Amino acid sequence: MCSSDLKIVDDCVESKYFNTLRNEIFDFKHMPWFLSQYTAYKQKSTDTDDFSFSHLAIKDGHDISELAPYARLCINRAFENLEEEIPKIHRVRFGLILKSHKHKIHGPHVDHHAPHQTGLLYLNDSDGDTYFYDNYYDPSLDERLSQFDYYQKHIKNHLKFQQSVTPKSNKLVLFDGYQYHASSCPTKTQLRVVMNFNYDKNL
Repeated sequence: MCSSDLKIVDDCVESKYFNTLRNEIFDFKHMPWFLSQYTAYKQKSTDTDDFSFSHLAIKDGHDISELAPYARLCINRAFENLEEEIPKIHRVRFGLILKSHKHKIHGPHVDHHAPHQTGLLYLNDSDGDTYFYDNYYDPSLDERLSQFDYYQKHIKNHLKFQQSVTPKSNKLVLFDGYQYHASSCPTKTQLRVVMNFNYDKNL
């Protein structure tokens, strides 16, 4: 794998579709956010302020939230605009990280052990970059370890930074799901909101 495998697209979805999704997400009186005590690896964190909020809209390919149709529409429109086949979506998760008094990069990770592609659609302008590394999960080394244990054994001491991407409203990032990546806390903007989705390429 190489850095050219990271695809970054600004203004990836027409405003009318993107703003509909965004308005639903930022309707804080009705949007159900769920507290996660740990942003990446719970075994790794000892910080009392290492928490975030999430909302799972699609799980194992099934819609489990009223937000799922909005998510699917934006994803489909993005791929149509890229002139690519509509992907098979496995999972969509919305994540919200609040402003922190210090810059913190969360644990580098992959979303699944099974082969997949990953997309990030940023829903607001923010600091709190996403960090990408020249490290990839190798399924041939899978020893039935937890993600954290695998990271500790095979990745941590060899972690090599590749690039970072700054969140921008309606910016899409697509990449190999086996590439290690990490979110970080905003320190200037009030919050950072991202739609993370995992999918299969239609080859």
